[in-house]
Amino acid sequence: MQGLTIKVTRELPVMNNTRYIKTFSFFFSGLLVFHALLFIRLQVMLLVVLSLLFLVFSLFNIFYLAKKIPAFPAHGLNSGFLLYVALLCYKTGGLYSIGIFMLFFVPLFACVFDRARVRLTYIGAAFALILFNYLGHRYGGFVSG
Repeated sequence: MQGLTIKVTRELPVMNNTRYIKTFSFFFSGLLVFHALLFIRLQVMLLVVLSLLFLVFSLFNIFYLAKKIPAFPAHGLNSGFLLYVALLCYKTGGLYSIGIFMLFFVPLFACVFDRARVRLTYIGAAFALILFNYLGHRYGGFVSG
């Protein structure tokens, strides 16, 4: 009787796997649609335009991903998410905005990259945004709200 050999492989989320990028794209698009509807209800047209602008960008990334070049959509989505949250927090109260909580999802969304340096760059950018909003309220002046 021969011994049974089991090979255990752990699939790491890498940038070449477009499933994670598509999931992130659809989540981000759904979040933007929700925010656009919320801002329409609140009659804040500047934030409606901001949400719709990033929605178009997110949908463009989904269609660009169909060309099997996942590097651009992955960086575009993460950078777009950070920029959207930064602008949303800037316009809705900085550190005291509910949007600041979305920055805690950045480590989850950074898993589409296979290199730790890129992941840490996005996590560091999220931390810098939190620190920027904190210092803006603490020492005054450069955070709207």
